[in-house]
Amino acid sequence: MWTEKTINDWSEFNKLALLYNPKKWIFRGQSNSKWDLSTSYKRSFEEIQKIYQVAERDEISHRDSFESVIIQQFKSQSHLYLDFKPETELEWLTVMQHYQTPTRLIDWTFSAYIALFFALNESNCESTVYALNQDRINKFYRIKNTGKEFKDSLFNDLRNKDAFVFAYEPQMKNERLVRQQGLFLVPSNNFETIDQIFERDKLLLDKTVAFKIIIPPKARFTGLKMLKKMNVSYETMFPGIEGFCKSLKLSLLDSSENLKRI
Repeated sequence: MWTEKTINDWSEFNKLALLYNPKKWIFRGQSNSKWDLSTSYKRSFEEIQKIYQVAERDEISHRDSFESVIIQQFKSQSHLYLDFKPETELEWLTVMQHYQTPTRLIDWTFSAYIALFFALNESNCESTVYALNQDRINKFYRIKNTGKEFKDSLFNDLRNKDAFVFAYEPQMKNERLVRQQGLFLVPSNNFETIDQIFERDKLLLDKTVAFKIIIPPKARFTGLKMLKKMNVSYETMFPGIEGFCKSLKLSLLDSSENLKRI
C-alpha cells in the first residue's frame, strides 16, 4: 500500500510540491484515488479477454505475443503517417503512446502541478497525485540486476522476483511531452501492475521513495482556479486547437464578466 497524505486545501499541496526536487521526483495525477497504476495495454488486453469470454470463444493469444504483433503492425504502417523513424524499441513505444495505442508505458511528469491538473480535471470523487523518487527506483533496480542495463531485457517477460520498473525519458520528444514535462514508467511485464511490483520489493514502505497525495472533492474548485492562474491548462499542455477547445470547458469556472475581452 502506498503511504497516503491527505491535503485539505491549495496551500497544503503547494507546500508539499515545493519540497521535492523535480528531477529526482516524478508525479502522476489520477482522477480516482482507488485506481491502481496499470498500463493501457494491460487494461485493453483484459477488456478484450472479457469480450471473448462473454461470446464463449477461446481467449486470444498470449499477451506478450499480441503486444509484439501490435508493435510490428505499427512499424509496418507508420511510414504512411510519420516522417521519421524511431531508432529503438522503446522510442517506438513512446510514439505509439502519443497516438493512443495501448502500450506498457505509463505517463508521468516532472511537475507536481501538471499532475494535479490531470487529477482534478475529470474528477468528481477523491482524486490523487502519485509521487515517486525515480532516481531511487532506477538505482534500486540497477543494483538488483547486478548493474546490468535492465532496459535491454524489457521484452523478456520478467515477472515475480525478477520484475522491475524504470523511469524513461525519451531521446526524441514530441511537443505534447515537452509541454507536459513528461516521461514514462515502464514495467518489465504485461501481467503485473506497478503497484504489485513495488509492493513485492517493499518500496512502498519508504515514504522517501513513494507516496500518494489524496485530494478531497471540495479542494477541486480552488485547485483548478489556482492552476489556471499558474497557466497550467489544457491550452498550455495540448498543442493546437484541441487544447484550446478543451480549455473552454474549464473557463466556466470564471464569471462571464471575467471572461470578456477588454
